[in-house]
This record gives sequence, C-alpha cells and structure tokens, in this order.
Amino acid sequence: MKINPNYLALSKQFLIDSKNCNREEIEELGATLGSEIFSLELRDYERAIMLAKKFNKIDLAEQYIKDQVFFEKNNYSSLGSVERFFYDLSYDLKRYKQYKTQNLIRELIEKEFPEFKEFESVCIFVRSVRQIPYQKLDIQKNGESVGIQKQDLLDLLGTI
Repeated sequence: MKINPNYLALSKQFLIDSKNCNREEIEELGATLGSEIFSLELRDYERAIMLAKKFNKIDLAEQYIKDQVFFEKNNYSSLGSVERFFYDLSYDLKRYKQYKTQNLIRELIEKEFPEFKEFESVCIFVRSVRQIPYQKLDIQKNGESVGIQKQDLLDLLGTI
C-alpha cells in the first residue's frame, strides 16, 4: 500500500474543485481523491492471501488470488476502493472468530502491513475532508428552509 505524501495538497484541491458541485459530482471527485492518495501493490495481495490461508479462509484467499491476477493485468483492484482493502480484509478474517483470535488477527495485520496505522489515520482524515462539501450543501439547504438569507448563508459557509 502506498500513500501519496501530498495527500494534504490533494485534499485541499478536492475542496476547491468541489466548491460549486452537486452531490453526484462531489461523490465522483471523492472517489478520484481516494485513488490519487491510496494505491495497492502486488505484495499487498500476497500478504492478504497468506493471512487468509493462515486463518483457514480458503474462499477469501481464492478471491484475493483472482483479484491479484486482475490487478496485475489492469493495475487496479476489482474488489472496490483501495480504502476498503484493509477494512474488508480485517472484517473477513475476523468473521466467526472468537475475541482473542480477532485481536490476534488485528496484530498480525499490523505486523504484515507496517503502513496500516498510517493508512488508518490518513483514511480517517480523508473521509473527514470528503464530508465537508456535503455538510456545506446540507447547511445551505437547511438554512434556506428556515428562511436564512442567501448572502448570510454564503457568509457563514465562507468561514468554514
């Protein structure tokens, strides 16, 4: 997993680009932001396959093998967003496991993916940034519904 070190500048550009967009356009820009910040590597699949096999999740290992082949050919994941890679891996490995085993799985994921903690922190930050345009749209809509003047709303939103 690679994290673009310029994620702060990319996040700022996202906020600028999404300023006058509707929800669908914001969603598209947000997806692009995620793919510009996070990228998978072949070794991510290899480690995921190894962990799946270690915990006897054969179907999961086969799914990652298939996606690894797809990734090698197309240079992107067919499993969905890169941001979901760790979440899905963790969830699928922990499913139907006892609490102690779930903790062990989390520790092994952190060991096999040393970038996991940084990824988790950057991911939380990026998700928060992605919500800002939606919040502005909601403030504008709700403000108009209670009769706040458009200029007052723009002044308010300018402070965010």
